[in-house]
Amino acid sequence: MGAAGAIPAETRRSSIGSGRDEHGRGHPMDSDVLNLFLTVLFSAVGLGYFVYGKRQRAGPSLAAGLFLMIYPYFVSGTLGIVAVGLALMAAPFLAKRMGW
Repeated sequence: MGAAGAIPAETRRSSIGSGRDEHGRGHPMDSDVLNLFLTVLFSAVGLGYFVYGKRQRAGPSLAAGLFLMIYPYFVSGTLGIVAVGLALMAAPFLAKRMGW
C-alpha cells in the first residue's frame, strides 16, 4: 500500500478546502450563484425604475425598468448581464440629457 498511489492525481486537490480544482478554477456553481445575485440586483433596480416611471409618467424610466426586469432571461454570461444592466441603468439619464 503506497502513499503516493492511493489517490489518483486527477482526483487530488491541490489545497484541501480551497474550493478550487487542480487547475485553479472555482466550482462551476459559483458563477451560477453570481448570475442569480446579479439578476435579482438588476431586477430590483428595474422595479424601482418601473415604479418611478409609472408614477412620474416618465417613459424612458418606465421602459428601462421593464427591460431591466426582463433582460436577464435572455443574457447568459456574467459579463453580459453586467454590461447590459449598466447600459440600461444609464439609459434614462442619457435620454433626459438628450431632451426626451
